[in-house]
Amino acid sequence: MIKVDYHVHSAWSPDSRMEVTKALEYCRANEIKEIVFTEHLDVGDPGQVPLIDLKAYRENLQLARLSYPDLSIGIGLELGVHEGNLSETQSYIAPWEWDFLILSLHEVLDMGCCNPTMMQFYDSHTILEAYWNALIHITRQMTPFHVLGHIDYLLRYQAISEEEFLSWEEAIDQVLLNLVSNRQGLEINAKGIQSMGRPHPPLNILKRFKALGGEIVTLGSDAHSAKSLSQHYEIQLSYLREAGFSYYARRNFAEKSFYFEKI
Repeated sequence: MIKVDYHVHSAWSPDSRMEVTKALEYCRANEIKEIVFTEHLDVGDPGQVPLIDLKAYRENLQLARLSYPDLSIGIGLELGVHEGNLSETQSYIAPWEWDFLILSLHEVLDMGCCNPTMMQFYDSHTILEAYWNALIHITRQMTPFHVLGHIDYLLRYQAISEEEFLSWEEAIDQVLLNLVSNRQGLEINAKGIQSMGRPHPPLNILKRFKALGGEIVTLGSDAHSAKSLSQHYEIQLSYLREAGFSYYARRNFAEKSFYFEKI
């Protein structure tokens, strides 16, 4: 079994200071054999998340591959999308092929999901209705991505119960079926453990994804520092087993295809 991390932010992301080489040295020292850099790309965000130079970023990682031939290094992005920036995002990434793309919803009702004032303006029903409708829309309309990131990102920041979040069963099924029909997947994201005591997504959603025919589940730390790389890896594997999976998904970067690693 190969230890991997498919959700990592280096200093190419505006909220991280971790240099690519520091991440790779940590991987070498801690037997992480495969790492995918998934830098933030939020197109159209008014000044909050500066757009990275994709050409320079790719060149940096291609050089890293030459310097660290013992590691499998994926070149990816975390696409922060909403209903207003889909086409612009697709145009911005179109000139290149990508090893791995995470689709993430970070904004709803014209507010960041992490905004502490959101529930001063909207009740939980209004927020959840907008959130699930947006997830349905982006998973239906945004073609070039591989997994949907932290589907319950909203719960990391807003005082909405998991029970209420999961009560939107029809919407949840529609999002998951959008993924299944395009052979796209979900991630297990360890960062939820810090704030919610469990990984993203809720276990019920992971089980439902499998029941609907979902196969692709990747493992990621959402690390912004070297010490967080592959954090809580055994918990992620246990979570995967509890949902009924006996494997996790990996990418063949050369062939741009998924395959499965037995736990």
